[in-house]
Formats: sequence, structure tokens, C-alpha cells
Amino acid sequence: MQGAVGNWAGAFWVADSSSDACALQSPARVDLIDASGQVRLSATTPFIAIPLSAGARFPAADAPPAGHLAFVTLFWPTDPNAALAMGATSGACPIPDFVPRSARFAFGDSGPITVTTLRADDGEIAICGNHISLDIGPLSP
Repeated sequence: MQGAVGNWAGAFWVADSSSDACALQSPARVDLIDASGQVRLSATTPFIAIPLSAGARFPAADAPPAGHLAFVTLFWPTDPNAALAMGATSGACPIPDFVPRSARFAFGDSGPITVTTLRADDGEIAICGNHISLDIGPLSP
């Protein structure tokens, strides 16, 4: 997690741990799900297919990836920017922040992948407003 020009960004890596190489297919969709299991926010974006290496592993610390992986980055406005977009002048979110409990990822017509641990270094991820966006691309050595 990190801030970037009035937005928060959360990055995820995608690796193919199987013995056969594959490719992520467009479009990518991410659903953020609340504690009751309901989808609260979604984002979808098209992209060019991304080849993934077979048997890939996530890099440790600052090491470069071994093989071809993919990244998915979610963006959402900081509370002050979201509040401004909703007409609030105090800089505070005028509605309670949404704290996602999981994220569901889907690529092309493949089945979904659910990530159940969504945390920033300093605690829970909280989102003000009703908009997230998505970026996806290759992560190669």
C-alpha cells in the first residue's frame, strides 16, 4: 500500500504455480467484498494478454521476479479527495469508510481467485466513496 497523488494504491502479484505456462486473459475484474459477503465496489479493465511462466514464484524482498508474473494495482481516492468529490468541505469522509474483507479477482472467463487478507502495514484498508480503478500489466525479470 502506498499513496500517490491523492490516491491510495494497493498492488497484487499474480504467478502461475502450475507446471504449464499460461496467459492472463482480458478483461480483469476485481470485486471488493464486505464482511457480510456482499460486493461493495468493483472495477473492470481490458488489457493485452499477459504470458505467465510455469512454476513461477514471488520474489523475496527487493529481488527481481524469476520468470514472468503479472501485477494488478487497485487505486482509490484518499479520504480528503473522495470527500471533496462528494461535496464535503471538511476533508473528512462524509460517509463511513468501507473496509473490504476480501477481494475477488477474475481474468477473462477463468474462475475467480479470492484474496482474504487485505491489510496495509499500519492496519486495515479503508475506502471513502464509491470508486476504485484498476491497472494490470506484466512483471518480468
